[in-house]
Amino acid sequence: MWRHTLTVLILSLSLVLSGCLVSKPAPETTTQILSSSSQPSTTIIGSSNQESSIVSSEGTEASCEGILWRYAFEDALSCAISRDEIDSLQPLAAELKREDFLWSVWNVLAWEEVWLTYDWEKAKEPSPEIVVHPNGTVEVKKGENRYIQRPSETLKAGKGICTDYAVFTVALLLAMNYTPVYAMEINFTEGSGHAAALVNVEGWYIVLDQKLPPMDLATYYRHWKRRNSTIASAKFYEVSLGESQARVRLVGIFSGVEFLKQDYTMKPSDEDLLAALMMKSLEEDLGAKFDPDLKSLGDGELPQGYRSGSYWRIEYPMLGDYYHPFFAEQYADWLLDKSMKNVEFRESLNKSDALWIEVEVEGKDLLITFYLGDA
Repeated sequence: MWRHTLTVLILSLSLVLSGCLVSKPAPETTTQILSSSSQPSTTIIGSSNQESSIVSSEGTEASCEGILWRYAFEDALSCAISRDEIDSLQPLAAELKREDFLWSVWNVLAWEEVWLTYDWEKAKEPSPEIVVHPNGTVEVKKGENRYIQRPSETLKAGKGICTDYAVFTVALLLAMNYTPVYAMEINFTEGSGHAAALVNVEGWYIVLDQKLPPMDLATYYRHWKRRNSTIASAKFYEVSLGESQARVRLVGIFSGVEFLKQDYTMKPSDEDLLAALMMKSLEEDLGAKFDPDLKSLGDGELPQGYRSGSYWRIEYPMLGDYYHPFFAEQYADWLLDKSMKNVEFRESLNKSDALWIEVEVEGKDLLITFYLGDA
């Protein structure tokens, strides 16, 4: 007699990103309200690959005297990312950097997810309201504690809000000698805002927002829609390191709808590739034998030559939408690592003589099935 064990393992992957959903301050009429220096006129560009022609290709370094830059994201990208700040990040950059750029990017988000905490107390502070009086004095009327941190401050504190994460991520990638890096300043239709870092990979803007996984622009747009926030527009900045501080160039202003132009849809070939990469990794780690006939376990049939078998089905909500083939290797390792955290599954896998892995997309969800056989 043979036994057939059906084990269903459902893992829910939490992908709710921490936000900086704050209301915009109301403009004042009697004083000068803080705005970014060197702010060009608003231009909506027609394609996510086009660039605005209204700013210099070299970018600019903001004036960093006083405290105004602490409350303006564009200026903070320049003033908070200095040569000294880059030097302070070198030990961490060396630890996380790999020969492959995409692995370095992935490692940055993986590290932030573990070692940085979203500062909810800071996020509850009122939106900054800065006024510059006619005599030149600066007054922080409210939201004083909502200032943008230097990367070293974020590293030391181990926490921050969206602007702090974005500045830190850009600086860390620059410390790895990757340049340029990108950042965006988002406006939602309901009047709140957000900020995030990005990298450009083969013409695709990939968003790096506090936690794994990286997302293409359309996925990121839908991610916020699921949180009942709609991206109205976003300013995209290109950031590189100048002589003493970062140079920032406005790439352009994108409407939310334009985010949908960069949208990758997972294909059957991606499913096969992801399964193959996961099996290759297990072959190297366990010396496992692979047998596609084990898929019959899903129909309640034990293949010939096996005494027993089981299968485990793992569901990752929304990962079918979030997946991008740029990060296929990273996804394979990441998903295996998450699966192995289930002790019962890990023990079953280690005791098996053969296995097969099947990856499927159902709607927006990613389903991974491990078929295990005992000879």
